Amino acid sequence: MAWLMSRLMKSRRRVAARNIEACFPELDAAQREALIDECFASLGRMLFETTWSWSASEKRIRSMGKVVGLEHLLEARRGGRGVLIMTAHVTCLEIGGRFIGLEFPDCSGIYRPLKSPVLEWYQNRSRARYSAGAISKRDMRGAIRFLRQGGMLWYAPDQDF
Repeated sequence: MAWLMSRLMKSRRRVAARNIEACFPELDAAQREALIDECFASLGRMLFETTWSWSASEKRIRSMGKVVGLEHLLEARRGGRGVLIMTAHVTCLEIGGRFIGLEFPDCSGIYRPLKSPVLEWYQNRSRARYSAGAISKRDMRGAIRFLRQGGMLWYAPDQDF
């Protein structure tokens, strides 16, 4: 799977190779290649995790993690002000979104519009089942308005695919 993903995304593999070489100069060529392969294997798993997370049962999603520090989020919400949640943008992002949606179905998220209108429609429809919807990263004024109205907004800075 890693080999296939990395071959399908040759330019991304070159970017990954440059970044890993810059960040981990102590690794030899074989170690860097292994790390790149692991990254692309994770990317391949993400495709399956995404579609699975949109249809998995609430019970199954809850079994995948645990909320720590929920009291801080609840305290922030009690004041009636908006709450911005920031996380890393990692390959299991959709599972995290479902997990947040179980506790806070009124939470919305920032998303990057896709090039394919069909895939974007499917993605947004699927996410709307467990969230308050999505706000395009091209609509930062809408995001600020949502926060000013007391909304909860999840932002995971996007990777550049």
